[in-house]
Amino acid sequence: MSKIDTVLTQTLANVMKFYTNLRALPKAWPYFKKSFLIMKLTTLILFIAFLNVSAKTYSQVTLREKNASLEETIKAIKEQTGYFFIYSDQEIKTKPITVDLKNASVEKALDECFKDQPVSFKIIDKNIILQLKEQSLFDQARVYLAQVTVTGKVIDETGQPMTGVTVRVKDLNTATLTDNKGFYEITVPDEKTTIVFSFIGFESQEYTANELTKIKTITLKASNTNLKEVVVNKGYYTTTQLLNTGSVSSVNASQIAQEPINNPLTALQGRVTGAFITQGSGLPGSSFSLLVRGQNAIPADGLVKDTNPFFVIDGVPYMDQTLGLVNTNLSGGNPLNYINPQDIETIDILKDADATAIYGSRGANGVVLITTKKGKIGATKITANVYGGYGKVTKLPQLLNTQQYISMREEALKNDGLPIPSITTDPTDYNYDIDGAWSKDRYTDWAKYFWGGAAQYRNVDLSVSGGNNNTQYLISGTWHREATVYNDPGADTKAAFHFGLNSASSNQKFKISFFGNYVNDNNTVQSLGSFSDLLLPPNAPTLYNADGTLNWAPLTPGGVGTWTNPLAHYLYSHYSAITDNLVGDVIMSYQLTNGLTIKASGGYTVTRTDEKRQLPLKYYDPGYHFTTGNQSTFGNANNRSWIVEPQLNYNNTFGKAEINTLIGSTFQQQENQRLQTTGTNFSSDALLSNLSAASVITINSSSQALYRYSAIYGRIGMTWDNKYVLNITARRDASSRFGPDRQFANFFSTGAAWIFSNENFSKDLFPWLSLGKIRGSYGITGSDQISDYYFMDLYSSVSKTYDEIKGLQPTRFYNPVLGWESTKKLEVGVDLGFINDRINLSVDYYRNRSGNQLLNQPLPISTGFGTIITNIDGSVQNTGLEIVLNTVNVKSPDFHWQSNFNLTMPQNKLLRIPDYLTLGDFTIGKPITQIKVPHLVGIDSVTGAYIFSDGNGGTTSTSAAATAYMNTAPKLYGGFDNNISYKNFSLDILFSFVKQTGRSIFSGIGNPPGDWMVNQPTYVLDRWQNNGDRNIYQRFTQDYSTDAYRAYSSLINSDFTYVDASYIRLKNLALSWSVPRSLTARLKLDDVKFYFQGQNLLTITSYKGLDPETQGVSLPPLRVYTLGIQATF
Repeated sequence: MSKIDTVLTQTLANVMKFYTNLRALPKAWPYFKKSFLIMKLTTLILFIAFLNVSAKTYSQVTLREKNASLEETIKAIKEQTGYFFIYSDQEIKTKPITVDLKNASVEKALDECFKDQPVSFKIIDKNIILQLKEQSLFDQARVYLAQVTVTGKVIDETGQPMTGVTVRVKDLNTATLTDNKGFYEITVPDEKTTIVFSFIGFESQEYTANELTKIKTITLKASNTNLKEVVVNKGYYTTTQLLNTGSVSSVNASQIAQEPINNPLTALQGRVTGAFITQGSGLPGSSFSLLVRGQNAIPADGLVKDTNPFFVIDGVPYMDQTLGLVNTNLSGGNPLNYINPQDIETIDILKDADATAIYGSRGANGVVLITTKKGKIGATKITANVYGGYGKVTKLPQLLNTQQYISMREEALKNDGLPIPSITTDPTDYNYDIDGAWSKDRYTDWAKYFWGGAAQYRNVDLSVSGGNNNTQYLISGTWHREATVYNDPGADTKAAFHFGLNSASSNQKFKISFFGNYVNDNNTVQSLGSFSDLLLPPNAPTLYNADGTLNWAPLTPGGVGTWTNPLAHYLYSHYSAITDNLVGDVIMSYQLTNGLTIKASGGYTVTRTDEKRQLPLKYYDPGYHFTTGNQSTFGNANNRSWIVEPQLNYNNTFGKAEINTLIGSTFQQQENQRLQTTGTNFSSDALLSNLSAASVITINSSSQALYRYSAIYGRIGMTWDNKYVLNITARRDASSRFGPDRQFANFFSTGAAWIFSNENFSKDLFPWLSLGKIRGSYGITGSDQISDYYFMDLYSSVSKTYDEIKGLQPTRFYNPVLGWESTKKLEVGVDLGFINDRINLSVDYYRNRSGNQLLNQPLPISTGFGTIITNIDGSVQNTGLEIVLNTVNVKSPDFHWQSNFNLTMPQNKLLRIPDYLTLGDFTIGKPITQIKVPHLVGIDSVTGAYIFSDGNGGTTSTSAAATAYMNTAPKLYGGFDNNISYKNFSLDILFSFVKQTGRSIFSGIGNPPGDWMVNQPTYVLDRWQNNGDRNIYQRFTQDYSTDAYRAYSSLINSDFTYVDASYIRLKNLALSWSVPRSLTARLKLDDVKFYFQGQNLLTITSYKGLDPETQGVSLPPLRVYTLGIQATF
């Protein structure tokens, strides 16, 4: 019997003894103590015996390696000996190792492995320490002289320089990337070193350093899966364009960089299908609207339904609600203004069920994934980007001059049977514009004065990035400032910081990533100063007195002014909104076995906005001699949220079948707090920032909300022979926004694709077809995008008190079965590629049906409540056709021209709604976006007043009935982008277009032409004057008791103010010139680029108002011109 057998037998006997005596432990503690001592001695003997045997066994090393890496060699020795290696993979670099040994000692094996290598070793117990070999001066000189610095250029088959190609030393952690002109430079150990060139969608190539000293230009050939290897981001997982069964539209960093934008949504306009984006105004930080594939929810009074998509930044959910509490124009409030566009790598819009179902109830309105930039393998690079420019209003309104204005006012008085007033005969008259108080010879173009200025744009970006195979990093900072066209010192100033770190273990099994984005935004743009300033009488007083003080134009010195000087608002009304926004995320993963990976991510978001508006005493007319009345309004909004998502992934290939699965869960919490207070009668204007200094403090509004969400989800994706694809997703959600009986819901989707171009018959029949794929998906998603606490009993305080205590009154009725809205999504699509993917066409048809709608249901009056929020049997359908056409028109070494066209044709209609609900503006079979308004029949040729349909077949000027239906949803929209490059020049031209009905300028002018102190557009001159006239506009009037005045009140809400607001716009033009490599090399720079960017340069439209996008009287989007320089070194 061997020594090991003896030890094992004795150990087993002792274990049995130990177990027997353990049962009698209370009675046999002395024996247990003795047995335990025997166990310890036996374990020690066993350990020594194993050491004795293993020392003999482990001393034998057999190695047969050829051109192996250091990591591969270490792994082989470790597996045979159990020795542990200690070294720095950043310092220890070796040439490929070739060795052939059999039953050699550890020391002998190490000697052979590191022979002729710059590495020495020490063996201490079971540890092997590797360190750099101390070299003699001769050896150092020999190594230095052996090093080779290789330079060259990488191009594609058309001769175009390739940016971002990975140039890597084979078997070493040394790599770099080509610059935007395709040039690279890399230092290698010797001329025999192999260098690998690789790029997604292209075939990798290998050359020795010696070969590259003779071949200065490398041409990479496109692989057969060029377009098909493009990675598609679907949030919880990624796939390729070839295997994608869903509908995803994307915009990348290079497209974002073409535009001088402050909000990332601007980059989507005209570039993606299925997403209709409109800008609220031309103010810095203004709001944007984004609607993905139409409006799903029926609007209802008193219900806040979020129609925005679900925003995710680096895996962290991001709020989409505006933050402004004080500023009525919300110039301080769009959350996406606090995401720096320069830090974004890609924006992906998920639209169909297959793409959105894995997000469950949060994805009913679509999902927008924002991925920030990450570090890349290569030497440290510093990139600086600076640009500046200005913006101008695209179109100023044409308003009446002084002569026309006075004639209009006098004609209105005559029409109303009133005399022309005179300040001389009646000192109490207040018609200062025409009674002689103001000069009738003075003319000021107020539109040009207030909106004719230039808004200054300034931007500075600085980034540092680099890394090796195991760790990559990126740090960037941005300063951005936008002013306004107003005579206002206010501006929107943003400072942003971005940090990204990816790290992996040497065997790439453990990976960890950190991402952080911080933005501080200081917006001091006034909320008012709107279109009303432009409508001042053209003969209004001058703004300043001779001594430089504001002119209030009193009739007598020290008296009350005859107007409100508009500059008092700009100069003395102080507004600021300071926002701090932080988004952080950490992602960890570990590969348990081949194909099986466990992953966990955690994210945190906090956004805090502090708003303040101050009205000091000097804001008011000094003629009133106010000593009190100064006031400050404060608004505070805080949003905090966190999310944790563990996940398990399994990917493997079985023959021709490829399986991709995942299962995970989500835990999310979001808190919102808002408070608005006003202080009045401060003891001094200097104390307006100190609320405690106010004599009267009023809490205008206060709210707190807590939202919790959790889910479990799973997905399985199957691919067979790159021809047939099946994707199944399921998710179970829980939301705190619904009643206790309906807090859980299940959602699912399935997507499938047939890649018929990979079939043998297709290759024979259609050799010119490089891609042919038919895909489809169906699924159900829900929506919990409503306000919190809708299902609960809610109470509000009343203004009256009892015994000095405020009471409460019920405001909402309890509904424990309030549940989810649901959307059934169906899509069919086809993707075609022709002539080796030089022409690519994608066509999608979708149909979304949203049911279980949340609406107000009437209640009996005996309940004490008028309505209750509940789910009703209502359904809305959105259908549409989306077309994307990409073409490579010219491919040559010096000239490249690529075009991208996209078109979306959406339709919306109401399918059903219960009979007991009042339809109001809604009609079965018609869009829910339509509105019912009065119908303008024309002008009464006798009275000169507007006449409308009364709903009974007759006409009226005073009691118009809502009989006309108007729909402002777009009928179609899209874009046409052309990218042209010639040698070092690049030109990008983007047109966007929309066919739609919108509101005219008169929808925002509440006073009829001729009214007191209000100027008008020149259109109104085409008006009724005499009996029998048939003109566009009614007679001038200024008396609110006349039929014409009352008719105008109906006009501004009638179908007359709904006009064709279709347009084609030159959305963006970007021209750049890259400095030749021969010049940048002298400056020790990798790349230098000068560029011009223009935005909203041209608009073709029949719309007569200010702008067909913003419509009405909002400040239009500005026409922007910028010049910049970008340098990398």
